[in-house]
Amino acid sequence: MAANQPQKRLKRGRSFSQIHSRLMKFKNEIFIAMENLRTDRWITFCFVKILHCNGAYACSFSKAWCKTQRNLDDVDENKRLIVLLPDLFDFEIITNFLEKGGDIENKMTDSQLTAFDRLITFFENIDETSKKIEDARAKAFKGSSWAAVLGVHVLRQLAVSNEMMIDSGYADHTSECPCGCRTPLRVGDNSIGHKDVWHGSLDIILGPVAVIAQSTDDLHEESSTEFEWKTGELEESRNQIIAESIVFSFFQRTGLIPTLGIYSNEFKVFMYDPHYDLLYESSELSLFDGRGDLKSTSVFALWLVINHAQFCTGVKSCHETLGYIADFQSLVQKPALSIYETELQRGGCKHEKSSVWKYSAFDVTGKYKIIE
Repeated sequence: MAANQPQKRLKRGRSFSQIHSRLMKFKNEIFIAMENLRTDRWITFCFVKILHCNGAYACSFSKAWCKTQRNLDDVDENKRLIVLLPDLFDFEIITNFLEKGGDIENKMTDSQLTAFDRLITFFENIDETSKKIEDARAKAFKGSSWAAVLGVHVLRQLAVSNEMMIDSGYADHTSECPCGCRTPLRVGDNSIGHKDVWHGSLDIILGPVAVIAQSTDDLHEESSTEFEWKTGELEESRNQIIAESIVFSFFQRTGLIPTLGIYSNEFKVFMYDPHYDLLYESSELSLFDGRGDLKSTSVFALWLVINHAQFCTGVKSCHETLGYIADFQSLVQKPALSIYETELQRGGCKHEKSSVWKYSAFDVTGKYKIIE
């Protein structure tokens, strides 16, 4: 059972059979997705150690700097282990729900059942959604508009929480989704942090999840928006996403918290737990197949991450024992660490843009052992 947040128990019989019956139409797709995610050919995680950073200083996200080392690059071969998605999320409860095993009706919570309802509804409409997203990709929206389209048609549709806010730096400054569907947008101040340490704006806040989004057009010219994401691919904004992930996790303080980095074709996940000072970084996972349709496995993985409050199992003891901590807290120390622990705020932390720092993406397929 996911352990991040307390969950309300499901009233016996309430919508359970109906949702289970609908879910059976997609049983094969879900089982295939789960099997795919049990291998290192889809999304995997490594551990990240911060060697140096400017997190102890008054610094915007776009100027955040981190010199890091992944455990996959460690000189000690015993440290070069990967983490699979099932190591971080509760696949057992999903299997039990599909098979009605383990007295699942009495164990499942309201919010978990709602999450399944969201997934089913998304799969029921996936062809229509794929078409809308493909049309939006063809228009080569800038990062802010792409974030709005993706947030409306994919992220919010998969999420238990409907509380999605797009940062006020959103370029179009319209009250509706830019794809033309006329869905209302909630736009506001998504800045977070503290003026004396790392701070700045998050493109989208979707309940307890932070999202940074970018589109193809941003690869070719500087965006004129106030969005935080810089010109370049996902890997070019790694320092910035790490800073945002750490700040957002300290602000939430509810265990292992994900920050999603989404490009027009793929996404990756950073997860940080302030209690253990562990920072996980995922490989990049493609959202679309060769025909431009959304991949079921990618959708399933995205659904789990977005609904981490319902399904994340948190840091495993073997992850802690490995000892590859981020070292962020020993680097910033007090009094800066105290600000992260008790003084972070949401709102009123805007900042200006700066340059990006490049890094090399990693590929783990068939190369590393899985941590156990």
